[in-house]
Amino acid sequence: MKIVQLDAGRLKDLELLHTAVYGRTPEKNLYQKKYDTAYTGQSWLGFIAYAADGTPAAYYGVLPCYFSMEGQLLLVAQSADTMTHPLHRKKGLFVILAQRTYELCQRSGIQLVFGFPNQNSYPAFIHRLGWVSPEYMHLFVLPVSSLPLYNLSRKLRWTRWLYHRYARLVLKKHLLPGDGLPNGLLKEGFAGVLRDEKYLHYRTYHPSLVISAGEAKAWIRTGASLFVGDMDVNEPQFDDAIRALKKTAQKLGIPNISFQVSPGTHLHRLLAQRFEPAPSFPVIIKDLGAGLSPGQVKFTFADIDIF
Repeated sequence: MKIVQLDAGRLKDLELLHTAVYGRTPEKNLYQKKYDTAYTGQSWLGFIAYAADGTPAAYYGVLPCYFSMEGQLLLVAQSADTMTHPLHRKKGLFVILAQRTYELCQRSGIQLVFGFPNQNSYPAFIHRLGWVSPEYMHLFVLPVSSLPLYNLSRKLRWTRWLYHRYARLVLKKHLLPGDGLPNGLLKEGFAGVLRDEKYLHYRTYHPSLVISAGEAKAWIRTGASLFVGDMDVNEPQFDDAIRALKKTAQKLGIPNISFQVSPGTHLHRLLAQRFEPAPSFPVIIKDLGAGLSPGQVKFTFADIDIF
């Protein structure tokens, strides 16, 4: 098995591996945009394993970004894509590639790695790679009574196109400038992702919008749910904001609104006073020299690479 660090010339191999693992091709240029983290001064922090015949067998990589904690900046990284070809599973490739990546992170000045693993990779992160898991994100799903326009639109290419145009018209009247929202968790005294202008521009590798929700602002993605990555909202605005989001989801024909938030935060308190949470992604931390307490670090869904 040959192991090589990721570079721009190997992005096609990531696409091939993605197709083999997930049974579908990735969005056009997704990996090119996602791994273009030059704004941090660090790029290509990941490794690909190749089988003897030269086909990509596995990949593990992280995405550099900055944390802010009381004004102090830390170069950190998010544990991102973990893929192993079905023909090469149970060979320990994930652990080997991960260890190589963390060594590269330390040489590159990364002080902490954070992630949100699924149930398949979580045990290896905790028991074999030495991560800690301080808490779980909480998921809030708010049902919306609507016609199933989004689900119906997925059946044919022309209906997807028609729905996309319709959704743009619905959202246009609520659209606000900007690629995303600053991280309000930093003002609450937590450590978290620094969402400055460079970071928000980088995060456009997935399409998202900032819209008005009553007097509040919401950073959203549309799909099978109206995914709210984060909100700029205070308590007196909150109920009107939720009503506005429900009206928007109803017009879009989307059956629910979803939030994923760290417990103990302002947005979590507003949601938990009104709706029932359920455990979602585990938050995991690997400290490479930052010295942060894991409980100091908080997130919203906008901080996860799939948003």
